Amino acid sequence: MLIELKPDKKLFTIFLIINAAGYDYENNPKGMNSLRMDFRNRAANLVLKNKAFSNIVKAIKEMPLLCLEYVHIANFIMMPKLVRGLNQKLLKQFNEVIKLPIINQLFKQYCSALLSIPDYSDEYFSLHLHPVLDFFHLKPSAIDCIKIHLNLLESYSRGTNYYAPKENYISISLDLQNQISWSAVRHEFMHILLKKIIQLESSIENKITLAVSKDYKDDIPRVKFDENFILAANLFFIEDEDKRENNLKYFYDNGFRDIHTFYEFIETNFAKSNKKLSNRIISELAQKFVK
Repeated sequence: MLIELKPDKKLFTIFLIINAAGYDYENNPKGMNSLRMDFRNRAANLVLKNKAFSNIVKAIKEMPLLCLEYVHIANFIMMPKLVRGLNQKLLKQFNEVIKLPIINQLFKQYCSALLSIPDYSDEYFSLHLHPVLDFFHLKPSAIDCIKIHLNLLESYSRGTNYYAPKENYISISLDLQNQISWSAVRHEFMHILLKKIIQLESSIENKITLAVSKDYKDDIPRVKFDENFILAANLFFIEDEDKRENNLKYFYDNGFRDIHTFYEFIETNFAKSNKKLSNRIISELAQKFVK
């Protein structure tokens, strides 16, 4: 598995644009990362001075989207062939903006700023991603390449994955201590593994019924299933038993009422055995929630 740790120009540009359009979400009570604030100010200046940038910001503001939903625009840009209902005009505007000399200049400055982040190296990401493959008894060849973008134009403690047959991206921000959240990195990596390896039959997938937190209540069954599985699986990377139990209780109390079933299944099939993560094994688990 090749780990490609470098900023992605498309993701940088997308988040520069949506920050200028009003993406103000932040879960840190102390406020936004200083680098995000700096680039938000630069983006606001671009709105005033550059017509192409101003036009796309205006187009996004006119969309019937809530502030938090602006991040979905990244899906349109990163995976245009896979996302239905793509606004072709918006994609054309984006392709014009990303070619601007000022975007190249800002992107280079952003890349330089990331070099000061602790543990920002291929080595550290490898140390935290390869154990995930080991846990599920998968060979490194299970994933050809993971491209990782450290996204400091996003809220603290947030991660996203963009999966396509030939390209897999993880976008991750820092945690509240301004460090890389390895738990979030593993979480997004597991999403990519499940998307690549697991293809549930529609007769199973469409009938899955699961309790989830309010943030996932409107998602499709497969998303609810994957989120339960990954939340449970990530707990096995916590060495402190008390902390692991506290996290399990936290997920249950916040709506993931089936989390213990996932935890026990993962413990039996992966933590205590040498079974390989496969479509057959996960289908067995999914069957438990078909109603």
